[in-house]
Order: sequence, then structure tokens, then C-alpha cells
Amino acid sequence: MNQALQHLFPVDDRKVLVIIQLFGGNDGLNTLIPLEQYDLYQKARKNLAIPRNKILSLTGESRWGFHPALTGFQELWQRPDGYDPFCWL
Repeated sequence: MNQALQHLFPVDDRKVLVIIQLFGGNDGLNTLIPLEQYDLYQKARKNLAIPRNKILSLTGESRWGFHPALTGFQELWQRPDGYDPFCWL
């Protein structure tokens, strides 16, 4: 965490559930892309599908990948401290 913000958000062992509801043009299947069924995804989304070579990989997870613009989420996923931003996967 940014050291300037550490005093605002002290680290402890409590579990916290954060729910983010996005309004507008978010496309769930282009946010978290199904890699195991990429052919079906690509077929269903001819003009919207993210090219496979552009999808961000997730360490230890082969079923899903992130949209290329979500590098911040990818960094959270790959944190070495066991933090799991997507425990529902």
C-alpha cells in the first residue's frame, strides 16, 4: 500500500467484503474473459472479443483472464501476500 495512505487504512486481520457495482458500458465477459471456452466466447462476440494474445493472464488461474486495460486488477491478483480480490472465482 502507498505509504502516504497507510495511516488512513491500517492493516489488520479482519475480513472485508467489497462490492463494486458498475453502471454504464461495462461488459462482464470482456472484463473477466473465459479462457477455457474462448472459442465460444469469440464466436458469440465477433466484433467485441478481445484477441487471445491481448488478455492478461492470472497467476495460478487458467480459466479466466483480464481485459488488457485492467493491469491494476492483475497486480492485485498477483500479490504475494495471499490477497484474493476474486475469491468467488
